[in-house]
Amino acid sequence: MTVSRSNSGQYWITVEGTGKPFIRIPFASPEFCFECALELEDTFDVLQVLSLRPGETIERIEEMVGVYLGRESVARIWG
Repeated sequence: MTVSRSNSGQYWITVEGTGKPFIRIPFASPEFCFECALELEDTFDVLQVLSLRPGETIERIEEMVGVYLGRESVARIWG
């Protein structure tokens, strides 16, 4: 996985080599996006997730992304 920036200035976790979004939730900062991508890579077999898209796994990934989005939101408020 890698972090990509869109034309609108948002950051996305994308599949390295293809540029396709891994998950359809953007970040406002590259730092939180990168940290989340690293944790996802450490937690899941990304290639298996991409090929199978198992429901429970996608739900867990969305929960993990939500935690990082929450941290990012707090940092922006207090930063």
